[in-house]
Amino acid sequence: MTWIVAIAMIVYLAERGYRILIPKGQRVSIEEWKKQHHIGETTIDLTEVKPIENIVSAPDVQQAQQAQLQSYKKFAPLLAIFALILISVGFIRALSSWQSATRRHH
Repeated sequence: MTWIVAIAMIVYLAERGYRILIPKGQRVSIEEWKKQHHIGETTIDLTEVKPIENIVSAPDVQQAQQAQLQSYKKFAPLLAIFALILISVGFIRALSSWQSATRRHH
């Protein structure tokens, strides 16, 4: 299994290396690359950009945060009970395996 993973890793790294290392004849200039990836083209209308203070302090956002906090308060006791159940089951299983191990040695 280790050899299969090692071969898969080599194939992956070879493919990534092939994509990164481009032969000299196929290289494009920086300006051409920017045009291909639409870098530097401003298509955002800056007059319609809202400051973060207006977005975060909106009443509906605050109301949504309050509702989320209330739901967390409702589910916190259930989560604590579930954690206690898991801890007790783990403790009981560890205790039973310890008891069976001590019985075998006597």
